[in-house]
Amino acid sequence: MVKRIKSFFAVLMVCCVLFSLTGINANADAADLYTVKFVDEDGTELQSSEWEYGETPSYSDESPTKEADDWYSYEFKGWTPEITEVTGNATYTAVYTSTPIEYIARFVEYGGTVVKIPYTIETEKIDEPAVPEIWGLIGKWEEYTLKPGGITVKAVYTDHSEPMIMIGCIDEYDEFEWGISDVTADYKDDNTFEYYAINKPEGAEIHWYVNCEDVGMGNSMGWLNVKESTENYTVQAKIVDSKGNIIAESQTVNVTVKNGLFDKLMWLLKPLFSIDGRIKKFLLDHWNRFWNRLPQ
Repeated sequence: MVKRIKSFFAVLMVCCVLFSLTGINANADAADLYTVKFVDEDGTELQSSEWEYGETPSYSDESPTKEADDWYSYEFKGWTPEITEVTGNATYTAVYTSTPIEYIARFVEYGGTVVKIPYTIETEKIDEPAVPEIWGLIGKWEEYTLKPGGITVKAVYTDHSEPMIMIGCIDEYDEFEWGISDVTADYKDDNTFEYYAINKPEGAEIHWYVNCEDVGMGNSMGWLNVKESTENYTVQAKIVDSKGNIIAESQTVNVTVKNGLFDKLMWLLKPLFSIDGRIKKFLLDHWNRFWNRLPQ
């Protein structure tokens, strides 16, 4: 009986030892596995898995993405903190690099686009182009704010309040042109210049200047006729008030007179050209052939 009791307790002790060992190993195995999470920038869980102690976890799905907003596009850069060997539960958060989105500011005036200038959210101020000039008007760019999607900025013009004057004349193509600054004239040709003035005060006069000398107010219509010019000259018109003060000046027109030997010969032959257009063409063609054969 005593032997049976001893045998029973011996078997019981062995069972207890084996149970204890089995429990320790189970707990040890469980303790060696740790949860590693990968989450997006906003905390959204992307991946969760268990890793053994000492292993280096990895993200097994495609790289996360982040949608662009109004001002930036985004590209996946990596994880924070830096991925290391497993020593316990861990969470890694996606990190993105941002790139400013480029938009275009279009500066336009009546004739269309003047210039296109790129900008981003980091642009504090745009270097504006010069406002295209329109004679007699004052121009500026309308107020604007840089915003996503691009902007269009229009030129705004208001009437000029000060006296202004400009002159025009026949150009080398026999067309009248206002605001011209360079003209080519034939030898001993007559040239007529006209003016256009705004905001001229009462009592003020328009005076013409040839080679910077006042030559008066022109003909009865106020035009200036320069007859049979043989040398280069300049022309300008000025507004002179009742006290003799110059209050506005036009652009200066530089007139280049063609006075070479060929031009003088053409002037001598000019009466023949008026007989018939066919004779004029015949003489010009043959003269040009002769002239081109001369030694240069």
